Amino acid sequence: MGNELRKEMKIAIDQLEVRAKLEGRRIVKAKGVKNIFIGEAYKDIKLNLKISSVLACEMTFSKKYEKSSPSSVLELIYACRGLNNTIEQLQRFQLSNLMSYPIDVIDYVDTLEQELSFAKGRTYERRSSSTKNSIPFCALCWKRTFSSDYYCKDHHSTRNHAIHKQAKNQLFTAIKTLCDDESTLEKYDYYQKGYLKGGRLAHNLYSWTASFAPNIQIPIVSHTLSDNPFDKTIASTIQTVKKIYPITASKLAPTLENKTVSDLKVWIIKIIDTLDSTEATVWAYKDVELWLKKSSEQELLSTLLNVLRRYEAFKTIQSATSTSGPTKGKNANVELRESIQRLAKQQREQTGKVNQSEIARKLDLSRQRISMLMKELEGKA
Repeated sequence: MGNELRKEMKIAIDQLEVRAKLEGRRIVKAKGVKNIFIGEAYKDIKLNLKISSVLACEMTFSKKYEKSSPSSVLELIYACRGLNNTIEQLQRFQLSNLMSYPIDVIDYVDTLEQELSFAKGRTYERRSSSTKNSIPFCALCWKRTFSSDYYCKDHHSTRNHAIHKQAKNQLFTAIKTLCDDESTLEKYDYYQKGYLKGGRLAHNLYSWTASFAPNIQIPIVSHTLSDNPFDKTIASTIQTVKKIYPITASKLAPTLENKTVSDLKVWIIKIIDTLDSTEATVWAYKDVELWLKKSSEQELLSTLLNVLRRYEAFKTIQSATSTSGPTKGKNANVELRESIQRLAKQQREQTGKVNQSEIARKLDLSRQRISMLMKELEGKA
């Protein structure tokens, strides 16, 4: 049922692209006179009547479709008041009803959502986006991205603008009060000057969030022929997590006490469920082939460590508190600043002037960062 729907929808969108090219028009997400609405591709694709009735009960439709279920994919888009709303409601349906309906219903809805999301990527608005590179986890926390290239459902910049802004400001507070990484501080200065926007900002938010917890690798352990090398790797990894990620280890205490792991995939889902049950549902059913089923044990363990690192970083960021008055230099790298002062003093004694480019090369920093730090030091003098 789902495979047949997928085939029909793929053929329909391909045919619409051919039509758009011949007519010299663009495919767009909203109806208009000059362009072609993406939904037109699906006007002749009929929905399964049983599943259409289920969707009518579970999803919010416009008044026109409150008493009669949509019969085609196009009518479903109209009933949900647009392509974006349709995708969002289908995703919400999957998360809320995974255990309530038969697997064929869930698969059918999943196919609908995937193909509509794919079609959305074929629209002109999507193609004109300045940044194409998506990221695996939310830029502002540890959860997987959801209907976005950069953010999870909680931190989506348009759906939950207030929460998105709050999380972003909390990250900035952590950078100003807890961070002593010069690369992060330099890029944050760029952001404050308006140089980082859109996808570029999202990628930096992603890196800045990760910087609040150290990265750990899968440990290499020695073993005898009678040992199970992977069991020893798991045990060693658990000990490392307890040592390096104390906040996360405390949250996962009961789960991490397991000495052996009979099924790594089940164990990973259990760990994520301990962190957040809704997120565990996403892991268990959304893109499961990509994230779990086709990954090796080493890849699964590496992915888990990335999740735990970002969870630790996210909780560390949440613990940061803003301070009154200027925060600049609160966690300043004293040794770095002393090195800058020493090198500047040497240059003044030798040549009578300061060469910031030379100082930047010696300290492996950008000249802009050195300039900013020297202004900061001069202000304190």
